[in-house]
Amino acid sequence: MIKLPHTISYNFILPIMILFACGNPTGPDEPSRRAYRAVQIDNGDLQWDRASWSQNFVFRGFRGVENPTPDRTTPTEQTSFKVLYDNDNLYFRIRCYDNGPVTRISETGNWWDSDWVEVNIDGSLSRETASSYTITAGGVFRSDLITGNGADWEEVPSKASGTVTIDEDGWLSEITIPMSELSPTRYKGQIMGLQVHRYLVRKEELSNWQPLEGDFLSEWVSQAGLLLGF
Repeated sequence: MIKLPHTISYNFILPIMILFACGNPTGPDEPSRRAYRAVQIDNGDLQWDRASWSQNFVFRGFRGVENPTPDRTTPTEQTSFKVLYDNDNLYFRIRCYDNGPVTRISETGNWWDSDWVEVNIDGSLSRETASSYTITAGGVFRSDLITGNGADWEEVPSKASGTVTIDEDGWLSEITIPMSELSPTRYKGQIMGLQVHRYLVRKEELSNWQPLEGDFLSEWVSQAGLLLGF
């Protein structure tokens, strides 16, 4: 995704003590992080009914591309997602509720002129580097490598893919991400960093699954929530 120019199954907010028990490296002085446990499936059998929706996104993003808002508020439209996985891939289903017209096409070619959702995954829990996967409501897909905790974004080749369905509730996206792109080593009880964003262009509104603190533009990766499982 083109950023600012310089740019279970468990399915709830886990208490910080439980996250310690799961091996989370978050320190005692850091903000509590949301966590989601992905549901294991067999060989791409997308049994979405086995997973629960994670929701309650928070607006702490942009009113205009270069103007972060100072306070958290409730988004104009809510967003929810589910996660499945097998030996080869992670699968995201993201529901974007929308009572207004969905902006599918950017007339200017600028990503900020269309609606989109984005998944950021820090596969090794480095808190500095993450893989990013973005799809617009029009079905245009892009993958990026985030480095420097959000300082640098580079579009990279990827075997990930996504689809979009427009319906009476808004729009629904499904994203498939190869595990091989996320972490060089898989191990039992693995924890990855996870953030899901949604941009609603007609309100210039970026909402986030993991609420953002402070100067989040310089802490884009380290402020992620947690994806459990594997």
